Amino acid sequence: MRDMYANEIAAAVHGGVEPAQLQVESWARYDAAARGGDPAAAFPSSGPTQN
Repeated sequence: MRDMYANEIAAAVHGGVEPAQLQVESWARYDAAARGGDPAAAFPSSGPTQN
């Protein structure tokens, strides 16, 4: 996912437009999770899960 967002951001910049804030925020979240060694951290918990 991180690379997908990076590609979309690069395409926007190359096209002369500012990337969407959501794209930048999402890329940052996935990047931090990947660099931190915990890919699951990119998916925020919405509370307790029901099994």
